Amino acid sequence: MKKLLANTTYEMAAATLACIGDSVVSTDLDGNIVYMNRIAEELMGFMENEMIGRSFTEAFRFYHGVSKKTIENPLQEVLGRGVCNVLEQESVVITRGRVQRFLSATFSPIYNTESVILGAVAILKDVTRLKMLEKEQMIEKNNSKILFDLAPEPMLTLDESGFITQPILQRQSCLVKTEIRSSEESWERVLDVLKVPEEGNRA
Repeated sequence: MKKLLANTTYEMAAATLACIGDSVVSTDLDGNIVYMNRIAEELMGFMENEMIGRSFTEAFRFYHGVSKKTIENPLQEVLGRGVCNVLEQESVVITRGRVQRFLSATFSPIYNTESVILGAVAILKDVTRLKMLEKEQMIEKNNSKILFDLAPEPMLTLDESGFITQPILQRQSCLVKTEIRSSEESWERVLDVLKVPEEGNRA
Protein backbone atom coordinates (compact mmCIF):
# COMPACT_ATOMS: atom_id res chain seq x y z
CA MET A 1 0.00 0.00 0.00
CA LYS A 2 2.82 2.44 0.89
CA LYS A 3 4.48 1.66 -2.43
CA LEU A 4 1.22 2.37 -4.26
CA LEU A 5 0.76 5.68 -2.44
CA ALA A 6 4.37 6.62 -3.16
CA ASN A 7 3.89 5.91 -6.87
CA THR A 8 0.64 7.90 -6.91
CA THR A 9 2.29 10.85 -5.14
CA TYR A 10 5.20 10.80 -7.59
CA GLU A 11 2.87 10.72 -10.60
CA MET A 12 0.84 13.61 -9.17
CA ALA A 13 4.00 15.65 -8.55
CA ALA A 14 5.32 14.93 -12.05
CA ALA A 15 1.97 15.88 -13.61
CA THR A 16 1.91 19.12 -11.60
CA LEU A 17 5.43 20.11 -12.64
CA ALA A 18 4.62 19.33 -16.27
CA CYS A 19 1.76 21.85 -16.17
CA ILE A 20 3.84 24.73 -14.80
CA GLY A 21 4.34 27.52 -17.35
CA ASP A 22 8.05 27.97 -16.54
CA SER A 23 10.98 25.64 -17.13
CA VAL A 24 11.57 23.28 -14.20
CA VAL A 25 14.77 21.27 -13.88
CA SER A 26 15.68 19.10 -10.89
CA THR A 27 19.08 17.64 -10.02
CA ASP A 28 20.49 15.16 -7.56
CA LEU A 29 23.06 16.04 -4.92
CA ASP A 30 25.86 15.73 -7.49
CA GLY A 31 24.21 18.30 -9.75
CA ASN A 32 23.13 15.78 -12.38
CA ILE A 33 19.75 16.33 -14.02
CA VAL A 34 17.01 13.95 -12.88
CA TYR A 35 13.93 15.75 -14.21
CA MET A 36 12.90 18.32 -16.85
CA ASN A 37 9.40 19.44 -17.68
CA ARG A 38 8.07 20.10 -21.17
CA ILE A 39 8.72 23.85 -21.03
CA ALA A 40 12.37 23.21 -20.21
CA GLU A 41 12.58 20.86 -23.20
CA GLU A 42 11.17 23.58 -25.45
CA LEU A 43 13.54 26.17 -23.99
CA MET A 44 16.72 24.17 -24.52
CA GLY A 45 15.73 22.12 -27.57
CA PHE A 46 16.52 18.81 -25.85
CA MET A 47 14.16 16.06 -24.79
CA GLU A 48 14.17 15.01 -21.14
CA ASN A 49 15.67 11.59 -21.93
CA GLU A 50 18.60 13.35 -23.62
CA MET A 51 19.31 15.44 -20.52
CA ILE A 52 18.79 12.94 -17.70
CA GLY A 53 22.13 12.17 -16.07
CA ARG A 54 23.93 15.16 -17.56
CA SER A 55 25.57 17.74 -15.31
CA PHE A 56 23.37 20.80 -14.96
CA THR A 57 26.37 23.13 -15.05
CA GLU A 58 27.48 21.58 -18.34
CA ALA A 59 24.04 21.56 -19.91
CA PHE A 60 23.12 25.08 -18.76
CA ARG A 61 26.02 27.45 -19.35
CA PHE A 62 25.10 31.02 -18.45
CA TYR A 63 26.63 34.14 -19.97
CA HIS A 64 26.13 37.87 -19.51
CA GLY A 65 24.01 39.14 -22.38
CA VAL A 66 26.10 42.30 -22.84
CA SER A 67 29.69 41.43 -21.86
CA LYS A 68 29.37 37.79 -23.01
CA LYS A 69 31.41 36.74 -19.97
CA THR A 70 30.67 33.41 -18.32
CA ILE A 71 28.45 33.65 -15.23
CA GLU A 72 29.02 31.29 -12.32
CA ASN A 73 26.23 28.74 -12.17
CA PRO A 74 24.05 29.44 -9.07
CA LEU A 75 23.33 25.72 -8.64
CA GLN A 76 26.79 25.12 -7.20
CA GLU A 77 26.17 27.37 -4.21
CA VAL A 78 22.70 25.89 -3.68
CA LEU A 79 24.06 22.36 -3.44
CA GLY A 80 27.16 23.39 -1.50
CA ARG A 81 25.49 25.57 1.12
CA GLY A 82 21.86 24.50 1.00
CA VAL A 83 20.61 28.04 0.34
CA CYS A 84 18.39 29.57 -2.32
CA ASN A 85 20.00 31.54 -5.12
CA VAL A 86 19.05 33.55 -8.21
CA LEU A 87 20.49 34.14 -11.64
CA GLU A 88 22.21 37.45 -12.36
CA GLN A 89 20.36 40.04 -14.41
CA GLU A 90 21.08 40.09 -18.15
CA SER A 91 21.90 36.37 -18.04
CA VAL A 92 21.51 34.33 -21.20
CA VAL A 93 21.73 30.66 -22.11
CA ILE A 94 22.58 29.23 -25.53
CA THR A 95 20.11 26.59 -26.69
CA ARG A 96 20.63 23.57 -28.90
CA GLY A 97 19.92 25.63 -32.02
CA ARG A 98 22.54 28.21 -30.96
CA VAL A 99 19.75 30.63 -30.03
CA GLN A 100 20.44 33.10 -27.26
CA ARG A 101 17.72 33.25 -24.60
CA PHE A 102 17.52 35.80 -21.78
CA LEU A 103 16.53 34.15 -18.50
CA SER A 104 15.49 34.94 -14.98
CA ALA A 105 15.80 32.01 -12.61
CA THR A 106 15.59 30.88 -9.00
CA PHE A 107 17.44 27.90 -7.53
CA SER A 108 16.37 26.10 -4.37
CA PRO A 109 17.63 23.06 -2.44
CA ILE A 110 15.41 19.97 -2.12
CA TYR A 111 15.21 18.41 1.36
CA ASN A 112 13.68 15.15 2.55
CA THR A 113 11.54 14.79 5.68
CA GLU A 114 14.71 14.51 7.80
CA SER A 115 15.97 17.87 6.47
CA VAL A 116 18.72 16.15 4.50
CA ILE A 117 19.46 17.82 1.17
CA LEU A 118 18.71 15.55 -1.78
CA GLY A 119 19.38 17.89 -4.67
CA ALA A 120 18.12 21.14 -6.14
CA VAL A 121 15.44 22.54 -8.39
CA ALA A 122 15.79 25.39 -10.89
CA ILE A 123 12.83 27.44 -12.09
CA LEU A 124 13.78 29.26 -15.28
CA LYS A 125 11.68 31.89 -17.05
CA ASP A 126 12.38 32.92 -20.65
CA VAL A 127 12.33 36.75 -20.65
CA THR A 128 13.76 37.20 -24.15
CA ARG A 129 10.61 38.83 -25.53
CA LEU A 130 10.49 41.23 -22.58
CA LYS A 131 14.13 42.21 -23.17
CA MET A 132 13.45 42.85 -26.85
CA LEU A 133 10.45 45.04 -26.00
CA GLU A 134 12.55 47.02 -23.51
CA LYS A 135 15.19 47.54 -26.19
CA GLU A 136 12.60 48.69 -28.74
CA GLN A 137 11.10 51.13 -26.23
CA MET A 138 14.53 52.57 -25.48
CA ILE A 139 15.22 53.06 -29.20
CA GLU A 140 11.84 54.77 -29.65
CA LYS A 141 12.51 57.01 -26.65
CA ASN A 142 15.91 58.03 -28.02
CA ASN A 143 14.45 58.68 -31.48
CA SER A 144 11.70 60.83 -29.97
CA LYS A 145 14.25 62.86 -28.04
CA ILE A 146 16.29 63.46 -31.20
CA LEU A 147 13.18 64.62 -33.07
CA PHE A 148 12.26 66.87 -30.17
CA ASP A 149 15.72 68.44 -30.00
CA LEU A 150 15.78 69.08 -33.75
CA ALA A 151 12.22 70.44 -34.02
CA PRO A 152 12.14 73.93 -35.65
CA GLU A 153 9.14 75.06 -33.54
CA PRO A 154 8.80 75.41 -29.74
CA MET A 155 7.66 72.17 -28.12
CA LEU A 156 6.78 70.78 -24.70
CA THR A 157 6.26 67.19 -23.60
CA LEU A 158 3.90 66.33 -20.75
CA ASP A 159 3.19 63.13 -18.86
CA GLU A 160 -0.29 61.75 -18.11
CA SER A 161 -0.67 64.07 -15.09
CA GLY A 162 0.25 67.17 -17.03
CA PHE A 163 3.77 67.41 -15.64
CA ILE A 164 6.41 68.81 -17.95
CA THR A 165 8.95 66.11 -18.77
CA GLN A 166 11.11 68.01 -21.28
CA PRO A 167 12.52 71.24 -19.84
CA ILE A 168 14.28 72.38 -23.05
CA LEU A 169 12.30 74.62 -25.38
CA GLN A 170 13.28 76.03 -28.75
CA ARG A 171 12.77 79.64 -29.79
CA GLN A 172 14.10 81.20 -32.96
CA SER A 173 16.74 78.44 -33.38
CA CYS A 174 18.07 79.06 -29.84
CA LEU A 175 17.70 76.55 -27.01
CA VAL A 176 16.10 78.09 -23.94
CA LYS A 177 16.58 76.08 -20.75
CA THR A 178 13.81 76.47 -18.21
CA GLU A 179 13.45 75.38 -14.63
CA ILE A 180 9.78 74.50 -15.04
CA ARG A 181 9.28 70.99 -13.68
CA SER A 182 5.58 70.55 -12.92
CA SER A 183 2.09 71.56 -13.94
CA GLU A 184 1.75 73.40 -10.63
CA GLU A 185 4.14 76.09 -11.82
CA SER A 186 2.79 79.10 -13.67
CA TRP A 187 1.87 78.56 -17.31
CA GLU A 188 2.55 82.27 -17.74
CA ARG A 189 6.21 81.35 -17.25
CA VAL A 190 5.98 78.91 -20.11
CA LEU A 191 4.25 81.40 -22.35
CA ASP A 192 6.80 84.05 -21.41
CA VAL A 193 9.60 81.75 -22.56
CA LEU A 194 7.85 80.98 -25.82
CA LYS A 195 6.43 84.36 -26.79
CA VAL A 196 7.81 86.29 -29.76
CA PRO A 197 8.88 89.90 -28.92
CA GLU A 198 6.55 92.62 -30.13
CA GLU A 199 7.53 94.53 -33.28
CA GLY A 200 8.64 97.66 -31.44
CA ASN A 201 10.76 95.68 -28.94
CA ARG A 202 12.71 93.62 -31.46
CA ALA A 203 16.43 94.32 -31.61
